[in-house]
Amino acid sequence: MKAKAQAQRLSGRIVDLHRREVFPGTVEWAGGRITAVRRDERVKATRLIMPGLVDAHIHIESSLLPPSEFARLAVIHGTVATVSDPHEIANVLGEAGVRYMLAANDLNGKCADINALFVALARASGIPARDAYGLRVADSQLGYKSLGKSGDVTRAQHCRAEFYASGYGWVPVDPADVRKVMLEESPGDLPITDPKVRAARVMMFGAWEMNWVAYNHGHDVALPGAQHGPVPFLMYPNGETSDGRLDTLDPDSFRYRITARQLAA
Repeated sequence: MKAKAQAQRLSGRIVDLHRREVFPGTVEWAGGRITAVRRDERVKATRLIMPGLVDAHIHIESSLLPPSEFARLAVIHGTVATVSDPHEIANVLGEAGVRYMLAANDLNGKCADINALFVALARASGIPARDAYGLRVADSQLGYKSLGKSGDVTRAQHCRAEFYASGYGWVPVDPADVRKVMLEESPGDLPITDPKVRAARVMMFGAWEMNWVAYNHGHDVALPGAQHGPVPFLMYPNGETSDGRLDTLDPDSFRYRITARQLAA
């Protein structure tokens, strides 16, 4: 039996490009697809919710900009993705030019970015998927120094992902930790063909090492007493002052500390 995708919603000021109006309301979606757009005058949130443009055919080289700079300038005008044809640079530099276009795109990110991309691609393919936010609380017992943390775990937050397979249930995956193995395991910058990376890819498609504690699967989380709107996800300590929300990614300025130790049975 296929699991029913969990419904989610986001409220704010909705930009309707067809009617050329902006109105308060809520957008609801499930399984990666929008299910409802509701006008609601009671909504007080001021964030703007609007569709993004996918440019279906573009030659970035014609802009005379590297891909990262093109993206920075395009996104502020509403273009959130492109289908890029690099034939111009290929005509001049051949395969090396195409490789540059791929490498010049900043295809990196933290765990919440990489695993969110997995979830988005799965949902776009009709596969139920979800993020799981939590904290590493013990060293890895599988030989990966980068995939565990004990003692001071203030900076050990980690996001993972799951997809739903009929007949199996929720299946754990972690493409972000595969990337972490490539970047951080000795001697660093390991190729995808390295035995350590191969082993990590096999392990992390269908299993997690359980030196990690899951908090939640939530998005746009409304915290009790918060005055500055919901947080996109809840993985870090959160705090507010009269000047606004504190930076959860800066524990030195925020001044919080998290520790973990193993208890004997």
